[in-house]
Amino acid sequence: MPLCVGVLHDGLPYMPGAAEVDETLFDLLIEPADHSQLFSTPQMPVNAQDHAIGLYASALVRDGGTLQIGIGSLGDALSAALLARQADNAAYRAVLDELQGPARWGALIDREGGLEPFSAGLYGCSEMFVHGLLKLLDGGVLRRAVYPDLRLQALADSGALDAEGRPRSAQALLDGGLPQLLDGATLAWLQEHGLLDAGIRFDGERLLLGDGSRIPARLDQPALQASLGCARGGVLAHGGFFLGPLAFYARLREMDLGQRGQIGMTAISYINRLYGDEPLKRRQRRDARFINSAFTVTLLGASVADQVQGGRVLSGVGGQYDFVAQAHELHGARAITLLRSWRESGGEVSSNIVWEYGHATIPRHLRDIVVTEYGIADLRGKNDSEVIAALLRIADSRFQDELLAQAQAAGKLPRDFVLEPAYRDNTPWRLLVVQGEHPQLFREYPLGCDFTAEEQDLLRALRWLKSKLRLSEIFELGIATLFDLPKPADYAAHLQRMGLGQPAGLREQLYQKLVLAGLKATAVA
Repeated sequence: MPLCVGVLHDGLPYMPGAAEVDETLFDLLIEPADHSQLFSTPQMPVNAQDHAIGLYASALVRDGGTLQIGIGSLGDALSAALLARQADNAAYRAVLDELQGPARWGALIDREGGLEPFSAGLYGCSEMFVHGLLKLLDGGVLRRAVYPDLRLQALADSGALDAEGRPRSAQALLDGGLPQLLDGATLAWLQEHGLLDAGIRFDGERLLLGDGSRIPARLDQPALQASLGCARGGVLAHGGFFLGPLAFYARLREMDLGQRGQIGMTAISYINRLYGDEPLKRRQRRDARFINSAFTVTLLGASVADQVQGGRVLSGVGGQYDFVAQAHELHGARAITLLRSWRESGGEVSSNIVWEYGHATIPRHLRDIVVTEYGIADLRGKNDSEVIAALLRIADSRFQDELLAQAQAAGKLPRDFVLEPAYRDNTPWRLLVVQGEHPQLFREYPLGCDFTAEEQDLLRALRWLKSKLRLSEIFELGIATLFDLPKPADYAAHLQRMGLGQPAGLREQLYQKLVLAGLKATAVA
């Protein structure tokens, strides 16, 4: 028999719900005298490329639907865009107009999503409950409750329950499908789920109310209106585990138990799969948008998110495949892949949309929607030539001709195919212009940040260095290109944070110069 050990930490909030277990499950409970700081995943900076992707994807989320998002800066960008859609809708629409989203993909947006603030709200269903989902909960975007009972969920779907789970009226329950004539089983079900006062009971063929009065056992009796209560068990989001920045844990701790109860921590198998309670899950997960990221997409629609073609594993697949499969199994659901169209590494710029790749996380037969910083490609139900054309329209213009030629050489595009001029201006510089015109929607840390000001500067500098230099070649570069640098005293706190305030030896002196070069190149005006 395995030994089951539980570790208590006073920095973690207690989360009620289906994941609760009795303490007798554990053979040993440990509460260290000195608790270490919780492991956290700091918010990473969100650049213009990420923000544009998040803005496009947010327009595909349907009000009253279901949302799953992944971790990282692209998930933060999407969360920020959804918050802007809700709270600053005029600015949100203006920046999408500037990005030409409605002009180019308006029919798709109208059919699958929308630009309006959320009236009914969303239900969150994500393997990992991330900081972005918590922000959406606090921002009033996640507010469509789901319930752990199929009959109760049907009532919620019919509009019989209000936002707090209270029946709008006895007539609303009738309109939602409940029988007019009450029997013992129906009365017990209503009381079990909190919809009727638990003190009501049958007295012969009539109902005995708490005040001693007797009424016919019919749901349409006006006297029952005062006995209606709130449905139990409703949650605004389901999650299997949670991880986030320090502010994320702090916000969860601030919530009272009732607020935390709106986040239903449950088995990952419940979230990632349809089988088991499938009718209930189908009702809960209406109009689902499963939104994850990839680092490469082929022109035929396969996507890569976990492993490079040489065999090196970058991350686990997690629930990504499960959510894509669900998107094809659920009515009205879509799988949306977020993709940066290009990357820079070692000073070389390359396309993340490629003709072919030696590995696939999501195969081409499950292709659905791909979003880059240049727009949206709806691939579901399209033939190969239509898929290629759609992806070319959202590829970076520096690589469109090469990709087009590869598709034509393979016989997948006709020789007379011409990419429309409107999509020939897909450049980072165009995005920077939009960013300059709408800075409030392109903030570097839209969901907050655990980093100090110096750490933020260093993060920009180190990311710049990573894109420009191969660390294995630093010593070959020498210092010929590192003239005209800031004085170390100008960045004393930054260098001290990197342990380079007093460099020892040639290696650390070179590192100091590289860091200063990065700080200069990425200095914020």
